Amino acid sequence: MDQDTILEILGSGGSELEALKENMEQLTGFLALVDTLDKLPQMDRRVSENGVSLYHAISKEKEMADLQTAMGVFFGEPVKRAGEPLPDDLTDNRTISYIGGIKQDQILFLKKISQGEMYGALFPWQRKVNVITVHLGLHNPVMPDDDYDKLEKLVTETIAQRVSEEVESSVAGQVQGISLPSFLQMSEMEGSTCSLRISSGDGTGMLHLVKGNLIDAETGELKHKDAAYAILRWDKPTIEIFKAVGRTKNEIKLPLMHLLMDSLSQKDQQEFEKDPLPEKALKNTPPKKQSKRSENVKSPLRKEPAGPRPEKTADEVLLQEPKLEMSRPTFEPDKEEAIPEKEGPGKQSTGPLEEPSPESQENPPEADDVIDSTLIEKDASRRPKRREADKVSIRSKPKNKLAILLALAVLVLCVAGYFIFQGIKGKAFVSDFQQLMTKVERLRDADAQEKLLMDYINTHEPGEDTTRAEMKLQEIWLQNEDVNYQKTIDAVNQLSIDQDFEKNAKTLYNQFIEKYPNTRHAKEIQRAVSEISGMSEDIVFSNLRNLGEKNYTQKIDSYKNYLSLYPQGKHHDSVKQMFSETLGESYRNFKREITVCERDAKWDTCLTICDDYVADFSAYLDTREVHAIKNRIQMEKEYSILQTKAKGVADDIVRPLYLAFMTAYPDSPHNGEIQIKLRRMDLDVTAGRQWKSLKKSLQSTSLSSQEKIDRIERYLSQNSTSPYAAEAIEIMKSLRNDADSQSAERVQSNKRLSSEEKSKKEAEEEYAALVTRQAEKNRIKREKQKAIAALNKTQGRFVLSGDSAVMDQITGMMWSLLDSQGELGVCMDHSAARRYVKELRYNEHDDWRLPTSAELAGIYKNKPFFPDSGAAWYWTSEIFAKGYSYIVNTVSARQETVFKKVTHDVEACGFVRAVRP
Repeated sequence: MDQDTILEILGSGGSELEALKENMEQLTGFLALVDTLDKLPQMDRRVSENGVSLYHAISKEKEMADLQTAMGVFFGEPVKRAGEPLPDDLTDNRTISYIGGIKQDQILFLKKISQGEMYGALFPWQRKVNVITVHLGLHNPVMPDDDYDKLEKLVTETIAQRVSEEVESSVAGQVQGISLPSFLQMSEMEGSTCSLRISSGDGTGMLHLVKGNLIDAETGELKHKDAAYAILRWDKPTIEIFKAVGRTKNEIKLPLMHLLMDSLSQKDQQEFEKDPLPEKALKNTPPKKQSKRSENVKSPLRKEPAGPRPEKTADEVLLQEPKLEMSRPTFEPDKEEAIPEKEGPGKQSTGPLEEPSPESQENPPEADDVIDSTLIEKDASRRPKRREADKVSIRSKPKNKLAILLALAVLVLCVAGYFIFQGIKGKAFVSDFQQLMTKVERLRDADAQEKLLMDYINTHEPGEDTTRAEMKLQEIWLQNEDVNYQKTIDAVNQLSIDQDFEKNAKTLYNQFIEKYPNTRHAKEIQRAVSEISGMSEDIVFSNLRNLGEKNYTQKIDSYKNYLSLYPQGKHHDSVKQMFSETLGESYRNFKREITVCERDAKWDTCLTICDDYVADFSAYLDTREVHAIKNRIQMEKEYSILQTKAKGVADDIVRPLYLAFMTAYPDSPHNGEIQIKLRRMDLDVTAGRQWKSLKKSLQSTSLSSQEKIDRIERYLSQNSTSPYAAEAIEIMKSLRNDADSQSAERVQSNKRLSSEEKSKKEAEEEYAALVTRQAEKNRIKREKQKAIAALNKTQGRFVLSGDSAVMDQITGMMWSLLDSQGELGVCMDHSAARRYVKELRYNEHDDWRLPTSAELAGIYKNKPFFPDSGAAWYWTSEIFAKGYSYIVNTVSARQETVFKKVTHDVEACGFVRAVRP
């Protein structure tokens, strides 16, 4: 609860209340503690109109330590812990006297504030595990009762606010975890009219509320008041909220506070009877002496049975809830002369105070401070002032029994003499009804008259006088209804004739009907409502036709508002047509704006236009085309940024940018252009690798200048546009100059050599080349013979075809007899592998190619296997991009039945097993 609300509830008051308001931190902390404790599970709040504590509840689940921790957040450490004696410095503490003392097993917290103390107390029950009475309050001997009442209201409002918030957040009108008394008090404060279905393990029942008053109840065979008492005693209820079922007759006729206090008292008694003491405990329990107070004081809330009231057993005493035993005046409701007529909530009873008996002081209650329920319940008039309670707690010892008996005798004689004197005078008593009617006639406020009559009817036995009071009450109700009807008519006549006129007029009429559901003016109201029906619709439609220069969104909202207000309105079709036309015009305007911004390449502006249109019109139109336009614009924006970044940047930096763009926009019309650029980059990369290899070979001394020139010329014929072409041309020019010089030298040398020496040298060179070629042929021949021999172990699957190929009798495919390792004796990258198969002419076929991974797996992963040549793995034709490079699927040459694809970079060194067709 915020500070403004707290100050509003407290209002202005005495110096102590003002001091409390100035210490807002402590006050809000106290209210937070109340809220924390009240929302704990199984916290059964005790309802009392004049309980001394500001908050009184029974915890049926939490342990003592948990509650002590919760209280410690506000109070700090307790001044008296459980199991410890009361400290000496607190022996004369007036707050402890105010709450009737403290026992050894109980816990007490105190916090000084101005001239008083805030207190918190935990009283464990003797025979109930984890059942603890909780008290929170303020003791201030100089604070007026009116100010204390404001604090009570503040605590009640705090709890009601939390209950209201939990009700609003409940699902499907079902509320759990809130005590039924708290919910009913909140409903009474808000003046709720509804029906409640209450469910628990004890059964299901209905409670009916009208303007916060509980008027009726039923559960099983029980009805009215009996049903209400039964339902209010249930544990762990689930509350379901429904609209009022139309009941208006008050069948209970008791204030909610009386019902709650009576039901809680009955509930305690039921719990006591459920858990009788063991026989051993009963034997050890001394008999309880009943004080004179408990003998004489009756509950003002229910009638006592005739005859003497039985004493409570030791079982009942030990099981009863610990209560605050206040040292305050005791009233005797049995003596009518001692109790003056209640004049209102601001008056205090002035009856004589009963002196406590010596026995009650000398023999305090044995178990849990058991006292009579009247100490926490309202007496026949008004609770005693707290200041007087303090005075009584410190006054001198009471008189002895003889003095009390003498005083009572004198009092009886005085009363008897008074009535005899009145009889002798012959003066007739004025009846309660006559006094009532006199007061009613003097009052001018209808609510005050109604309250007096209702109180009289509820507190007197049915008879002629109550019937006359009911008739008077009915007369007041009818008069009040007529006055409010005329006020409603006047309020309607003062309304402005605009689009809200019909709604506002109906609201006023509905408020009157809700207050008087059975009004005799119902027909007049129905006729008036029918006459104004349709006026607001015509006004709204007229405004729609004159919207002027409003934007499309505002127009759409106006049309939606009409269709929502008048789903079956007479202008419904016209408004829908206007709605449709506006949507069409909005889309045409959107296309015009997009065309302009695309022409000007203002991509961010285009994207904003698309987003705005989707946000405004996606609820009414299919915006898939708009999303497609937005994606196209986003693609154009990204491509424009890419082109800017690619200028003057190295290929290895631009390549990943191009690849990322193609991945993000696979359908872009720019992808063809990008692929051309990527292929050029690939060629440049290949040319770079070839040039690097060529340059390395040019450093070899075994090559002649002419051989080097020949190799450079072959490179340039394939890579004329390579970035390395210029360097190659320069090197070639240099080599040619060297070759010319060498050629000139050879000419001179040859001239010097004799013709015989020249012939001899040429013959030796030719012979060496012949030997090398013959050795290579012999090696290839041996490899072929080895491969042909291995074919015999394939069970006829692989058959030699010609002298260089093998036919697979299962698939019909032709494979090379030797792989690249057997023919060349070296490995090669993927680019070289493609050129290798392109130049093969085995068996006079020129369509040799790289196999797929499935084709290779067919001969190396399926028995009988193709003969092993010693190669580790073979290239396939399956090449694809991955990240910033290209990779190729490869197949191992291992003879096995398990096939697993392995990839290698295109620059890796592998082998080729060629296949055709």
